[in-house]
Amino acid sequence: MRIFLTLCSLVALQAFGLTTSIHADVAKIAPEKSALCPDDGSGKSYVLLSFDLSGLRSGEGRVIDEAYLEWIVPSLPSDGLVEFSIHQMESGWDETRVAAGQDTPDWKPDEESGWSIEPLDYQRHGGLVRLSVRTLVESWLEGTEQNHGLFIKFTEKPSAQLPGELSEARLVIRYGFIK
Repeated sequence: MRIFLTLCSLVALQAFGLTTSIHADVAKIAPEKSALCPDDGSGKSYVLLSFDLSGLRSGEGRVIDEAYLEWIVPSLPSDGLVEFSIHQMESGWDETRVAAGQDTPDWKPDEESGWSIEPLDYQRHGGLVRLSVRTLVESWLEGTEQNHGLFIKFTEKPSAQLPGELSEARLVIRYGFIK
């Protein structure tokens, strides 16, 4: 009986325009461009990814519920800790020049997000990496920051397979509109 009354109340409120309506979308965006920085001998890998957000629906009342970089990196070793951090790129970059070591990317030193994979995690989930970038994506969409992409560094020497795995990364954005 209580559920029926609640449903009747919601229908009545919606009929009079007293409730908000929400429309939700999920976007999974592949990198528009990507680059692996040459091995600098530090034992770390440096990856740049750029995503085109122009295909997202826009409009008044848009709310970003969640935004994260999701990437399965199967070439990671399964016997040790691998730590990831993600940073905002400060300027544009050319993937060919970066990969050839002719262009040094500029990124903000403040970490946007971090992730680690331990041996037990690798056994359970493989090389799954999920880095939250909600605040950064919001600032790109609001125009308060320019979208030059993401700089990802992790504590593992680059593998021969890594360049082919860059295109597997996805920027996942769950967003909606409140009216």
